Amino acid sequence: MMFNERISRAIKKGLEERAESPGWRPIESAPQEAGPWILVWDSESEIQRLVTWINGWKEFMGTDGTVFGDDQLTHWMPLPSPPEEQA
Repeated sequence: MMFNERISRAIKKGLEERAESPGWRPIESAPQEAGPWILVWDSESEIQRLVTWINGWKEFMGTDGTVFGDDQLTHWMPLPSPPEEQA
């Protein structure tokens, strides 16, 4: 499976999960499989981050390559749906 196809499937899965239960959820319920990008709350820096699960490390990694431990990230939510039409 090509990388773009895996990303598309991961995004679709995240959007389906969001439709089922929108809003912030405890980090313990976050998907722990490689692929889906999710929005998380970083309680240490008090900001939102975009992360994905890294199976080999069993931790989350941000878009800049930073790895986060369980104690730093407290909540998560799936990414919002993309716009339905181009502006």
